Amino acid sequence: RVLTHGISDAELRRRFHDLVATMNRTLNPEPSTRLGAFAANIQFEPGTVGYSINNAIATIYMQLGSYGQANIGDVFNGATANSLYEFPVQSNANLQIAELEYNYWLNN
Repeated sequence: RVLTHGISDAELRRRFHDLVATMNRTLNPEPSTRLGAFAANIQFEPGTVGYSINNAIATIYMQLGSYGQANIGDVFNGATANSLYEFPVQSNANLQIAELEYNYWLNN
């Protein structure tokens, strides 16, 4: 509960519902949003870059919602990111994803 300190239970439930609805494909979020970034990689298996990114985005979404998201979904829905999701998390693709995101935040 420390990570979500100061966020109402109702807001946490709404965010959780958004994640579940996105996973179930009953919610189709705007691709440029943080929730859109989450939707970009929900289909990947454990041990892949896509799976690890998906978990990280879900955690960030639960903590921040849409606050400070800018257009981060554009990074994770882009062709470069999509080409890296299927690789093992221990591969160089993980570093490439990190560099994509880092460069995005440097310039936004």
